[in-house]
Amino acid sequence: MIKLEFEELGRILEVDARGTLSRRVLGEYTEYDIVEAAIKKASTLTLSNRAITVPGLSRNTDIIIKALAEFKEKEKRNVAPQQYAKADEIALEVGIIRPEYFGLDTYLQTGLSVGTYHIIPTGAGAFSIPDKNLCIITDLIELQPTANVTSVLFADIDGAQPVRPLSLADVVKITDMHLYELAFPAMADLTLDLDGKVEASGDSEIVPVGAWICLGRDIKALT
Repeated sequence: MIKLEFEELGRILEVDARGTLSRRVLGEYTEYDIVEAAIKKASTLTLSNRAITVPGLSRNTDIIIKALAEFKEKEKRNVAPQQYAKADEIALEVGIIRPEYFGLDTYLQTGLSVGTYHIIPTGAGAFSIPDKNLCIITDLIELQPTANVTSVLFADIDGAQPVRPLSLADVVKITDMHLYELAFPAMADLTLDLDGKVEASGDSEIVPVGAWICLGRDIKALT
């Protein structure tokens, strides 16, 4: 498995992504080009009256591309646009990570009481990421109008548990959304456990933003 602890970020940044992703897939466009374009598009949220840049996703474009290049070097497969990826090709789903990847139907949790609660997964323990899948989280967005969750904790990332809570006090409010940029991306290909602290009873719908890298056969269906 790919080791994706904090100490590994420096190694990932040394990956020659342009060289690894140099295969042409559409005219002059290479694998690198289509991946970069997908991330750039997903890094902008279009609201009714303006466009908002998702800061963590935009800032970590290089890390995501290099992580995908390393994934390709390991799997020895071609990269294809997500909507056209064959079962044995590498695909990148970028933006809001759909709850189906974590075995959920929705991130919405209602009637929360003051205290801690489980975001991913919604029960105790860590979520097991399937083999040949890589999750990268760069930002968190609270979709509920009132942000009742004041801090989060990545209690498990690939079995490592020395991670400290992150305050959401500096969250940016965009209309009815609350956007929080992680200082460093959370990257996991084994296990992931994300918890939150509720300071006022109510609802919460914290969604992770980033990238999910997998083979085409592992792209989640609508149901």
